[in-house]
Amino acid sequence: MLIASVAFANASLLAVDVVGGAVSGDFYGRYEGGLDESLISCVKYLKHARESTTVSSRFSDTYTNLGPTKAK
Repeated sequence: MLIASVAFANASLLAVDVVGGAVSGDFYGRYEGGLDESLISCVKYLKHARESTTVSSRFSDTYTNLGPTKAK
């Protein structure tokens, strides 16, 4: 009986996650309550800025951290 009740509880939670979050079109808005919206918009902005010719010239292909320089 204990194993059946634990299996039922886990199956119910899995069904809620699958129907509520994974199948929806807006996964991050639904599953995480929109917490990642600002991060996603920042990444989209930086990706667009990197692809534009005027801003991409400002970025370097090297990475410097406390002295050592590495290529990206």
